[in-house]
Amino acid sequence: MTNPQLSAPGPEISAFESIKQRDDQGREFWHARDLMTLLGYKLWQNFERVITEAIAICQQEGDNAVALNFIAITKNSPGASSRGRKGGDYILTRHACYLVAESADGRKYSAPTLIQLKGASNPTWLPCV
Repeated sequence: MTNPQLSAPGPEISAFESIKQRDDQGREFWHARDLMTLLGYKLWQNFERVITEAIAICQQEGDNAVALNFIAITKNSPGASSRGRKGGDYILTRHACYLVAESADGRKYSAPTLIQLKGASNPTWLPCV
């Protein structure tokens, strides 16, 4: 007789969930540069256009919606850190990630990626208006 706990497959973590991070208070967030790779973009300049479009959509949700879901940050770029250059990035809520994916070129990523993003209807980091 087999032990059902040992034979049952463990929960698989989606690619989207694997890039999730948590702040000191346990709230989940994603970095736009990590999401960029997941959605099939290679150049930040191209992905920034997608983020700009997602921000425009989010602005329609209320006065504070963008501030609650898209936080612009500057950090050392992976390849540029030795040269002292800083790169732009965003801290995103789950809702922001969904808006970015909706705005992205769907030919670059698979449909399950968008479904994974849509997984939770309520962002758990900062509420969207």
